[in-house]
Amino acid sequence: MVLALGYRSGVPWNETHYNSPEFDKALDEASAILDVNKRKAAMEKVEQIIQDDAVIAQPLWRSVFSVANEKIKGYVTHPTLYHQWHKVWIDA
Repeated sequence: MVLALGYRSGVPWNETHYNSPEFDKALDEASAILDVNKRKAAMEKVEQIIQDDAVIAQPLWRSVFSVANEKIKGYVTHPTLYHQWHKVWIDA
C-alpha cells in the first residue's frame, strides 16, 4: 500500500518524517484484513487519521483515456497530459 511506503513511522520513503503510533497501528490492522468491505472500512480510519494530522493532501488517481482516428499518426498520450502536437500528422 502506498500509505505504508510513504507514511509509516521510520520507513525510508517517509520524507515528511511523519511519526504516529496511532496511524501505524490502524494501518497494520487494515493491512491484515482480507475481506474487501471490512478492509475498506478500516482504511477509512487510516485515511482520516492522516488527513486530520494534515500530513498530506490525499492523492487520487484517475483513469486517462485517449482516442484517435486510425489516420492520426505520431500521437501518444503523455503521462502529464502535455500534448506534443508538433509530432502528430494525418496520414491521408
